[in-house]
Amino acid sequence: MNFDFTFQPPSIREKPYSVSEINYGISEILQKENLFVCVEGEVSGYKKAYSGHSYFTLKDEESKIPAVIWKDKKEIPKIEDGMKIVVFAEIKVYQTGGYYQLDVFSAFESGTGKNFAELEILKQKLLAEGLFSPEKKRILPSNIKKIGVITAKNGAAFYDILKIMEEFAPNIDIMLSPAVVQGKTAATSLIKAIKNINKLDNCDVIIFGRGGGSKEDLSAFNEEEVVRSVANSKIPIICAVGHEINKSLCDFAADIYAPTPTAAAQMVCRAGFEIRNSFEELSLHFQKIVRKKLFAINNFEQLLDDFSIDLCNSFKRNYEQKYEKIQNYERILSALNPNLPLKKGFALIKNEDGKIVKSAKNLSFGQKIKIIFDKNQVGAKIDEL
Repeated sequence: MNFDFTFQPPSIREKPYSVSEINYGISEILQKENLFVCVEGEVSGYKKAYSGHSYFTLKDEESKIPAVIWKDKKEIPKIEDGMKIVVFAEIKVYQTGGYYQLDVFSAFESGTGKNFAELEILKQKLLAEGLFSPEKKRILPSNIKKIGVITAKNGAAFYDILKIMEEFAPNIDIMLSPAVVQGKTAATSLIKAIKNINKLDNCDVIIFGRGGGSKEDLSAFNEEEVVRSVANSKIPIICAVGHEINKSLCDFAADIYAPTPTAAAQMVCRAGFEIRNSFEELSLHFQKIVRKKLFAINNFEQLLDDFSIDLCNSFKRNYEQKYEKIQNYERILSALNPNLPLKKGFALIKNEDGKIVKSAKNLSFGQKIKIIFDKNQVGAKIDEL
């Protein structure tokens, strides 16, 4: 529907507004204002719907406001009635119900720490600027010849990367731009290392990170200038800080996230295969479509929670079937690899014309043949039939 979002008084407006027009107009006005807020209050009436969305009221001594946590916000800790919490949310209008609410994307219990709140505020600031936008993410190049690695020179992360690359992709060159990865000088060192590799501009991709550690050890990867350097890199970056429980801001800013440096190296190795590249591209495209669809139907899903559990189940099954179908395609493509039997100890026999010999009936005494294994081959001569 196309409505006039500049509301007119009765003396100018020719006909009354419908209820839907009022709600839709208010929703558009709030959306244009981009009302992201930080709110503190007490949880009341908390309930988790069958679809996975959670609904509750946030209140203080004088007022209250409805709030919703969509099911994709999996990092939010457990919330119970009576808890005093701080939420980061966007003010939205639930048009069907005719009321406004808080769409919560992060929450923590009051008093859990100033650093957490400051980090969340920075995260939302960079998110609003578009640094984490999916549209900015780049996929791995199809023909990787050289990678840059930014990590500690003598750290375990670098040796883990070397081990994987030497075993599975010895043809790919590796350049280390060493950096301090924790402590007071870490942020400056990491920024300098990113600049150095970008200045040389001779790498196809950068693996950026370190092994796991405490929140304090990983704090440099949450520094604003480090995050901006990652987001602004001319060369695609795989961020592999090595901690899966709480992602760093650099993980969100990078083109690709890897849970560990080893996993990042494995990604680079797989990127050399054309079939894998095609699947990655298809997967990213599919994820973008799903994200756009889910964003567009948030209000519709809330209506389903109120009125139709069956439709929610149908949507979930459809999504799982499509995802399983893609996984099946990947398994089929892997199984079609003609060299797979050779890796298991089998061999191919070819005659002098280079044709595959399928039966001993096709051979003759004294005939020369080639026996081809996984990584080498030998010549042979038939002396017995």
